[in-house]
Amino acid sequence: MSTNDQASSFASQLKSIDSKPRVSSRSCSSEDGDTSQDEGLPASEYGGVEPGSYLKERRYLIIGRLGSGHFSAVFLAYDYHEKRSVAVKVQRSAEHYIEAARDEIELLRDLRRKDPEGKQPVVHLNDCFELYYDGGEPPKTRKLHICTVFEVLGKTLLSLIRRCRYEGAPLNLVKVISKGILQGLDYLHTECKIIHTDLKPENVMFELTPKQESHMDSEVRRLATEALTNTAVFDTDHVKSIMMAFGPEETDNQFALAKVKIIDFGNACWTHKQFASDIQTRQYRCPEAIIGAGYDTSADIWSAGCMIFEILTGDYLFDPRGTESYCRDEDHLAMMMEIVGKFPSDFVSRGAYSGDYFDRYDELPSIPEIRFIGLRKLLHRKYGFSKDLSADVADFLIPMLKIRPERRAKAKECMEHPYLDLNRDVSGRRGRERQSRFPSIGGNSSPNGLRAARHMTRRKSKYQRAYRKLFKD
Repeated sequence: MSTNDQASSFASQLKSIDSKPRVSSRSCSSEDGDTSQDEGLPASEYGGVEPGSYLKERRYLIIGRLGSGHFSAVFLAYDYHEKRSVAVKVQRSAEHYIEAARDEIELLRDLRRKDPEGKQPVVHLNDCFELYYDGGEPPKTRKLHICTVFEVLGKTLLSLIRRCRYEGAPLNLVKVISKGILQGLDYLHTECKIIHTDLKPENVMFELTPKQESHMDSEVRRLATEALTNTAVFDTDHVKSIMMAFGPEETDNQFALAKVKIIDFGNACWTHKQFASDIQTRQYRCPEAIIGAGYDTSADIWSAGCMIFEILTGDYLFDPRGTESYCRDEDHLAMMMEIVGKFPSDFVSRGAYSGDYFDRYDELPSIPEIRFIGLRKLLHRKYGFSKDLSADVADFLIPMLKIRPERRAKAKECMEHPYLDLNRDVSGRRGRERQSRFPSIGGNSSPNGLRAARHMTRRKSKYQRAYRKLFKD
C-alpha cells in the first residue's frame, strides 16, 4: 500500500468514528489540554511580543499567538530571510526560566549538529536570539527573554486521542505513529546521548499536511508583504483562521499522514549530565524515578510504553490517586505491580526513597492486597481486544515496561518488533461494551480499571463478583 493510500485509509477510519456511539467515560478536562494555556498573561510577560511586532532586527514579523503556558508563549511568524513561516518561542524573563532556556538551546543545537537537514522525527531548531524588553509596569527594568525559532507543526498526539473520543485510535495508525516516536527516541538515545525525561502526548506533534502548509505560507507571506507598506491588519483571529482553514477534515488528514515529531526539550538532559532527579509527568513516570534509583535513557522507553497504550485504548495505563491511607506514589507503585508483577528486591534496594514505601519484605504496607492482572488480560477483558491481539500488543509493550531499567528494551529493538508490521493481521478488536456493564471498573471513579481492581478486593464491593468474572483465569 502506498503512503497516500495508507493515509487515505487512516482518514476514512477516523471519519467513521463520528458515526459510532461514545462509550469512554474519560472526559475533556483542563488537564487534558494541548498546552497549559495561560492566555491571561499580558504581552509584557513575553517581552512585549504581539501581532505586528518585529524581532531580531526586523527579520521576524509576528503574526499571532499559537499557544502559551506558564513558562513561554509560541507565536506564528514570518522569516523575511528564509521567506517562510516559522514558530517563535519566547521564554519568560525570570532567572530560572532563562537558565532552563539556555540549557534547552544547548541540547537543541546538539540535535541540529547531528541532523542538519532536520530529517529525524524530533523538533528542529532554526535559530535562537535574545530579546531585551524594558516595558511593562513601573519601575521599568530591562528584562531578558530567550527566543527560539522552529518549524511550524500541527496538532499534538493528545488531540488525536481526543479526536478518537478516548476510545483508541485505529490500530495501524497507532503502529505508524509508534514507529515515528521510537525512531525519534533511538536518535536521541543512540546518536545524541540525550534523555527527553518528559515524553507524553502533549510533547509529540504532527507535521502539517502539504495543503495546510501551502495555505499557511501563502497567508503569512501576504500579511508580511502588506506589513512592509503599513497596510497589514493584524486580527486576533488570524492565526486560528490560518491554522484551521480547511476544517476538521484536513485535521484528520494531518493525523492520517502520521508524521510525528518529539518536541519540548525544556526538561531534557544528556546521559552524562543530568539536571534533575524529579522527572516525568505523573502518568508516564517510571518506577526508578519514584523510588529515587537514578535513571537513564530507559526512562523514556517506559514513558513511550505508557503513551502507546494510551493511544491504543484512550485511557491512561497508570493514573494514581492518593487517599488518607496511602499517598499517590504508593498508589502508582501498586498499579505497576498489578500490571508487571512484584518489584525485585535488588531493584527496591537501589531506591533512595524505597523505605518510604516498602517494608522489609518489599511489600507496600499501606496497600496490603495487590492482585496481579497483567497487561494481556487487561486488554482483553476491559478493552475488548481479541485474545490473539491482546497477546500481540502485550508482547510489544511489556519489554518497554520492565521494572529493572537495564532489562527494558531499547528503542531500536522496539522498532523491529513484529507487531509493528502493517501487514500483520489486526482483526479481532471488539467494541468496549464490557466496560459500561461494570461501573466499578469502567466508570468515572476508575478511569483505567486498575484502581477498581485493587480497591474492590479491599472494600468487598458489591461488584466483586463482576470483578472476579471479568478477570478470572
